[in-house]
Amino acid sequence: AGSIVPMAARGGCFSTKDAVPDTIAVYEGADCRFELYLDSGDGYEHENGDYSLNVISYSEKDHLLTFDGKSELPENFSQLTFPMRASIS
Repeated sequence: AGSIVPMAARGGCFSTKDAVPDTIAVYEGADCRFELYLDSGDGYEHENGDYSLNVISYSEKDHLLTFDGKSELPENFSQLTFPMRASIS
């Protein structure tokens, strides 16, 4: 198995300031990827392309988490923490 699970401690919907998850849990066991869609959370700007799609990938062989193919965090992910979690069977 193997999964990437973005999580947030806050309830309800995301607003602009809360658009990025607090934690990304990586359950090891296999290569995996997740596409994280972010927009302003209100309005219709997304219809005109005002959003981001961030690909988060995990390599089981290298034990490496990447964002859009890079090992450094994008600027909008600066407050994120990464607990690595073992596979749950």
